[in-house]
Amino acid sequence: MAQNELFQLLPSSASTSTVPTVSSMRLGARKRFDDRSQTAIALLLRSRVPGTAIGLDNYAQLASECNRLTNILRWTETARISRTLNSAPFISQFGSASVFALSPSHILVGTSKGAVAAFDYSQRLSYMLFVESVVDSNVNSAHEAGPRNVSDHAATNRALPITCVAYSSDGLFVAAGQNDGTIVLWDISKATLPLERSETTPMVPPYNMIYPRNPRVTLQEERIGHTSGVPITNVMFLDDLHQYLLSSDCSGLVLYHHGFKKFLRKHLFSEKILGPNDIHESEVSTKTTIFDCQLLPHGTSPQVTDLIGLTAVITSNILKVVSVRSLNNTSSTRVLTHFKVFRSKKVDMSPHLPTHGCLAWYPCLNKDGGIVNAKLAYSWNNVVTILEVNNNGIPSNILSTLADVKDKDKAIPIIPLFKTAKWHTPEPTDRIVALKWLNSEILTVIAQNTTSTEFKLHVLYYTSFELNAEFHSIGLDNLESQIISDCKMSSTSKYFQYQSYQSSFQIFRHRPVLLAQSRSISGKAIFTGTNLKWGDRIMQLLVRKDFMAALLSAYDFYHSTESGKLILCGLPHTELERQAVVEPFLVKLMKEAVEPLFKVSANLSVEYESPRMSNSDLLRFYFHLVSLLTQNRGGSIGDDLLNILELIRETLDDDTEFFSLLEEFIIGQAIPNLSPILFEKLIQYLVSTGKESTLTETVCLLETSTLNIDATLKLCEENKLRECSTYIWNKLLHDYLTPLITLISDFCDESLSQEQKMLVFSYLSYVLSGRQFPTDDYLSDSDEERSRREICATIFSYSSDLLLHGESKTVLGTNTNSVFPFLTHLLKFSVRETLMTMNEFFENPCLNDGEIGYDRQDIIEALLDIFEIQEFTDEEHVYLAIFIARNYPKFIQFIRLSDSVLQDSMQRLCNNKDIELHDECELALQSLIQAYNVGDESFFYDQLKAAKFHNVLFSIYKQKGEFSQAIEVWLKTSQNVEDGINFSILAEILESTFLRSVVSPKQKKEVLNAIQKNFSQLATAGPADLAALANAYNPEIHLMAVGCDDPSLQYKYLKELFDGTSKVDFGTHREELLITYLKVLCQCEPAQVMATVREYSGTIQKYLKQDDSLLSVFRNFDQVEALCHFLVLENKTGEALELLLEKIDNESSKKHCDNLEKYIDAAVQVCEASDGTLWNKMIQRLVQLTSSTSTAAMEMLDHGIYRLFRRLLDTNPEPEMFQGILHDIMDSAQVSNIRETLQDLLTSYFFEIEMLSISLKKINTGVLKYMHTVRNEILQGWGIEKKLCASCGLPICGKDISVRQFMAWEDRQRSRVVLAKFDKDDYLDCEIVLFKCHHGYHSKCLRNLGSWGHCVLCEA
Repeated sequence: MAQNELFQLLPSSASTSTVPTVSSMRLGARKRFDDRSQTAIALLLRSRVPGTAIGLDNYAQLASECNRLTNILRWTETARISRTLNSAPFISQFGSASVFALSPSHILVGTSKGAVAAFDYSQRLSYMLFVESVVDSNVNSAHEAGPRNVSDHAATNRALPITCVAYSSDGLFVAAGQNDGTIVLWDISKATLPLERSETTPMVPPYNMIYPRNPRVTLQEERIGHTSGVPITNVMFLDDLHQYLLSSDCSGLVLYHHGFKKFLRKHLFSEKILGPNDIHESEVSTKTTIFDCQLLPHGTSPQVTDLIGLTAVITSNILKVVSVRSLNNTSSTRVLTHFKVFRSKKVDMSPHLPTHGCLAWYPCLNKDGGIVNAKLAYSWNNVVTILEVNNNGIPSNILSTLADVKDKDKAIPIIPLFKTAKWHTPEPTDRIVALKWLNSEILTVIAQNTTSTEFKLHVLYYTSFELNAEFHSIGLDNLESQIISDCKMSSTSKYFQYQSYQSSFQIFRHRPVLLAQSRSISGKAIFTGTNLKWGDRIMQLLVRKDFMAALLSAYDFYHSTESGKLILCGLPHTELERQAVVEPFLVKLMKEAVEPLFKVSANLSVEYESPRMSNSDLLRFYFHLVSLLTQNRGGSIGDDLLNILELIRETLDDDTEFFSLLEEFIIGQAIPNLSPILFEKLIQYLVSTGKESTLTETVCLLETSTLNIDATLKLCEENKLRECSTYIWNKLLHDYLTPLITLISDFCDESLSQEQKMLVFSYLSYVLSGRQFPTDDYLSDSDEERSRREICATIFSYSSDLLLHGESKTVLGTNTNSVFPFLTHLLKFSVRETLMTMNEFFENPCLNDGEIGYDRQDIIEALLDIFEIQEFTDEEHVYLAIFIARNYPKFIQFIRLSDSVLQDSMQRLCNNKDIELHDECELALQSLIQAYNVGDESFFYDQLKAAKFHNVLFSIYKQKGEFSQAIEVWLKTSQNVEDGINFSILAEILESTFLRSVVSPKQKKEVLNAIQKNFSQLATAGPADLAALANAYNPEIHLMAVGCDDPSLQYKYLKELFDGTSKVDFGTHREELLITYLKVLCQCEPAQVMATVREYSGTIQKYLKQDDSLLSVFRNFDQVEALCHFLVLENKTGEALELLLEKIDNESSKKHCDNLEKYIDAAVQVCEASDGTLWNKMIQRLVQLTSSTSTAAMEMLDHGIYRLFRRLLDTNPEPEMFQGILHDIMDSAQVSNIRETLQDLLTSYFFEIEMLSISLKKINTGVLKYMHTVRNEILQGWGIEKKLCASCGLPICGKDISVRQFMAWEDRQRSRVVLAKFDKDDYLDCEIVLFKCHHGYHSKCLRNLGSWGHCVLCEA
């Protein structure tokens, strides 16, 4: 990611969302009497979510991008080894390096001339492992290495390249594979190490050699071995011993070798594990090549896989995991396949590119009290896949079980393996040439770019939790542009060639080692890679004086969640441990980087490439670091971080940017405290820039232990910042009286707004209710009691003199003549706010027992005294009445008031003239009447009606059971409600009226009258709700719709009854309601009339017998279809047809004949209902119209004639009627008018006859077929599975049945031939019963079981 793209991630000051301030959230006065007092500061603090307004999440992404791990390794060439390998004598005698392996004590380097050089880790050549033909006779004489089958093959091919090397885990033997299929073993246990300054290198001859199959030996005499001329790809020692060896070659063979001594001679026995039985060198290709073969090594957790030799083999198409060892006989093999998978289709198989396959096992470990599964990484070309061994899925007692059983091989379980994660190379054409595990979580992958032939080392972090596993790419290394040495696997006859890189890359003690090309004579050198730890990386940046990159990297190491990268850089796994390691370094780096980063000259440096930030971004980043470190430490910001902030402020030329960002972090609750200097400077900045409103919030959010109280109070007094100064007096000095006196004194300050003067009432509400002003936090118990006592003692004091700070002070002057001067002063300023404050105070339980020296009775008496002595307006007296009415019922056990006070309060509430106080007065009065009995109820009701206190009236009427009046009042109240009528209230009234026996019939009738009187209003507001209530409580309400004068309203209501989804109880008025509904349908929705008529035809016909006025309505509203429907029911088909023909005549003459088809359809139905005499008349009329009608109607008339003839033929199959009608219309019409219609009719008719004939033939054929099937099944009968009776066990069929059963069969067959009667009662003992379940019984046995008709065995 480019630098300009990186810095697009940073939160700019222009894009930062505006933080709301106190000034933007100023509150007005409390609207309702019961509202709780709230300050703008309290609401603002409550709306803050820590860190929401800061927008710093992108810094983590920026740091991660800046700290991407590229060139993660420092590669060092093993100079001494390189000098030895590249020396001319070494190359001349032993050849160049081809492969290498790492043992605990030596670096084993195989050469192109069949030798192995062993270097210790001091890079000294310890000894050479050789084969005779590669040793110069002048250097050393080879001693006898045991018996050999010296042949022409052995004598001529000893100088072939080494293709793979392995060492035994006991360190005694080394094995190497050669290019011709030979395996060489060396015993290094007796190798003599060279002296310190010796120039002679000990030479170790072969211990034994395993030769490939000789191609000149016949197949019958051929022993098991690798194919001659085919390279060995892998050799491995099994277990901790050296006598078991596993090998593979390019022909696809995997062999198991067992070495032993017998009669003082060494023997080697080989067995085939996998591969073809016989293959020639010329047949070897990439398809047969075993790219890699790896044995699962032993881990720290003993598993059954350690015993069976679990081996993975990968070819160009398949991966197979097998076990090779027999547990019954460790010297023999038992091959068992545990897993097999074919190459995925997602693998890139470009034909012009080579194919590679790699394997890498990691053993099972004990970790943190649990087991980490063994895993296999395998790759084809560009895809790496992880295969995990489910060690937890193997029985935990398997090892002890194997020890106890005799045949251990049969007890070996199938090892469960499952695929978990995949990784693809960045480019599909890249080829993965080597895989190695750096540790249990980090996999290293070497990939070659096939275009540039460059090699890259990818570092992948593998995470696995339960069933979720994934790869994370955490680093990339370019191998310092080194070209990895390849080992050319080519047959001796050059039939096949393959480049292998697996043996050129190894991991030893978590350090990668690489065999690469170099510029030396041999072209090979060994490099060791050192992973740079997190401290080294930062120090490299500091050496280049790249402080910005160093700081971002340190922040990333401290805060990053990329576990793989952090583990690779040497940091602990857990977050707390990692932060504890990095934090001291990060803090020190923050301090050292302040000056070079914040100075302009440093910011403009171009000596190195590093991310650059503006001062604003740097400040934000530093504040974020301070916030993050403080959060992780817990508590307050430490002195070390505060010193850094002070250093930044001193470095900057202008404090404005510093304090503006600091303000943002404080308001975002990211910085909890400041040093005294910064605190003082911040306050000065806020005051000087006109941000006094923000000052209060800032002081409330910060820890005040470092605040300069005197200076701050002075600034607050100068700028009249009452909330801030009050907070300081209360929170820091625990003085609650001084702010009260100051706020009361502000009443006379003309420079203050009305809102600022009202602040005293919020302060009193907070303190008297035990809350901290203005933050709304709860006071401690001691502060709450103390503050309440001081405030109450002042408010209810008889004198205006106070003892303030040890001095007596007159606060209100000497002209106060009230008995409660402070309370009177508050009331004179605002009765409303004072009484609302007292109302909130009344809820405090401390007034129950007078623990503060005052109770509710004292407060009310004080208020009554003041209102009696002082002059107040009528509106202010109303506020007192509201206060009394709201609190007297709630605290009646604590307050005693005379009837005159209560009556006066009631009168003032009823006589209120202020519209804004109407709802408050009504609510207060509704509360008061619950505890106070009015005298003259009629007069009181009149007062309520005059005051329009409908809610009070409603509750009274409802409580007394006067439901009709309650409905009237409720409807008046609902007229002023925006949401409309609340039908749940009407439901309560109806339920109380009609479902309770205590209600008299008179009251029920009054309720119905009230609903009928207001039916229009109710039905308009909610026809569905009203219909549902009527259906639930009294169906008589439905009938009110009949008397309604508004047809549209009738329609809406009745539609809910007849078209609604719920079931309706019509009572005894179903017919009347239905007829009314049909009448309004004719007016409001004519198209729906016919559907309703069809649905309720029987009910309507019954009604018409008594009153036929509905037919007149149908005539008036032109509902001809409905009218004809009932004329047909009365057998007046002729009259009905005449009406329809008249309509058809009129409609056909119109330009747009929209209803013509509808009338014709109705006429067809009338003709069908007649006795057959109307068909001729109807058809003739339509035929006549075809000659005189418009073009628009012609098509409909033709279609009508067609339909008439079709229905005539369907309903009257006699040809005489059809012929007669046809003859009549021929006399009265031209043939050309109806020729096309008759042609369509006859064609359709004969077509249908033909189709019906074909269908009938098909049906008969199918029926016949199934009849044959049924007959065959009947003849076949049910099969009997058992020939014995399921009860007694005697035969019921077959050759073993009794003679009587044969006799019964003969008599039955005879009776069928001669038609004689067969008496089955004579053979009841031979009768058998068969069931569908194929069980059979003697009938007598089944009867004895008492289960006649049911099978006893299956209960069928």
